[in-house]
Amino acid sequence: MNVVSLNGGKTPDKLAESLRDFKRNYDVFQEYHVMLAGIHRAKFLALKLAGFNDEQALELCKNL
Repeated sequence: MNVVSLNGGKTPDKLAESLRDFKRNYDVFQEYHVMLAGIHRAKFLALKLAGFNDEQALELCKNL
C-alpha cells in the first residue's frame, strides 16, 4: 500500500515548525509579492508606451 505524505515527508514537529516560520515571515512574503506586482505593472506600462497593445504587452509580461 502506497501512503501519500501531505506534509512533504516531514514529521509533525517539523511541519509545525515550518508553519511557525511561515507565519513569522508572512509580512516579508506579502511585501515581496506587492513589490513583484509593481515590477510586472511597470513592465506592462513600459511595453504599452513602446507601442505594444494590451494583449501583446500582457503576453510579454508572462515571461518576467
